[in-house]
Amino acid sequence: MIKNSFFSLLMIGAFSCSKNDTENNLDAENYVAPKYDTLAIDSFSTGAISVDVAAQIRKSSVAYQDSITKVKVEAALAKKELEIKQKAENLEKEKLEAEKKKEKQKASTPKTE
Repeated sequence: MIKNSFFSLLMIGAFSCSKNDTENNLDAENYVAPKYDTLAIDSFSTGAISVDVAAQIRKSSVAYQDSITKVKVEAALAKKELEIKQKAENLEKEKLEAEKKKEKQKASTPKTE
């Protein structure tokens, strides 16, 4: 029995002292980045909502939709006013050019007396 226990201890010691051939994963050639879960998880108390959900709720509200419609209508009116103003300016320019042409024609025609 002592021989068996001595032999067992000798074998355990021999195997535990043997060279450990594990691969080093820090080599530049064999490096594999560990896969970490980097997804941010928001923790809220019961009944709390995230900022994105709150923004979607605000955007879907009647007051927000009405304000968007009002801004669109005001932008359309401003655009129409600008177009009318530009048409009026173009008409004024055309009138001035026509008057200048008439004056040039009067100046270039000889007077017959």
